Amino acid sequence: MKSMATKDRVRPAYRWAELLPTDEPSRELIAAVSGADVRHFTASVVGSEDGKEWQTSSWVELAYRKSDGGFRAVWKSGVGDTPELPGAIVSDWSTAPTRDDAIAQFFDRQRAAGFPLVGVCELIKVRNGTRGYRDAPVVLGYELPLP
Repeated sequence: MKSMATKDRVRPAYRWAELLPTDEPSRELIAAVSGADVRHFTASVVGSEDGKEWQTSSWVELAYRKSDGGFRAVWKSGVGDTPELPGAIVSDWSTAPTRDDAIAQFFDRQRAAGFPLVGVCELIKVRNGTRGYRDAPVVLGYELPLP
């Protein structure tokens, strides 16, 4: 699978699947928020292009306060930190009227900042200096590392 987009081809879209409640939020999300009013949710990151969808190893987590719409979100690559991608990205504290609006806001802000939230599709072995090989993530439609 190639990770480069061609000029005449539209990049695949990456979005979140259905947000589901979770009792096991990541340590990044727990560190970002606390409080009795906070509910935790998680959703897979799914790729799509030309009507086809595929699963990725990436996901998003959301801590959301229904009382005032306050939220923090975490994107997880699913493969840990690599030279090409961080293992996790944590949002700033913000507000949104619904959980889906909160995730959409997180994705939109990251895209506007030049780091779209994508999904890792596979790992490939790449040369790692004189020490041998390491795993590198592949994201369909994107050249890594992202700018």
